[in-house]
Amino acid sequence: MIYVRRRRYVVCGIFVNYSPGADKYYDFTEFACQLNEPEAGVAPTDSRLRPDQRLMEDGRWDEANTEKCRLEDKQRAAKKKRDAELEKIQSSGGIRKIRIKKLV
Repeated sequence: MIYVRRRRYVVCGIFVNYSPGADKYYDFTEFACQLNEPEAGVAPTDSRLRPDQRLMEDGRWDEANTEKCRLEDKQRAAKKKRDAELEKIQSSGGIRKIRIKKLV
């Protein structure tokens, strides 16, 4: 690690030895590439489980983009449905705002 003092700030540089073929992986180190490897027992919301993410990492860019668009459309439709149901419940008086008093 090298520290260079310049007037009011310090610049820190770390020199990394890249493995052969690192340019294929955007010059990430081997450690950085391993961080996104799939694991068992992760939360179902973990981004490593997204199918578009896996396709992208396999280099299948067109399929990854198609899958991403499909997932986004599915999410928009689900949100639209939830908003419509909430609006229906609110308009029928099914939800009332409740005031909660803070107990001291």
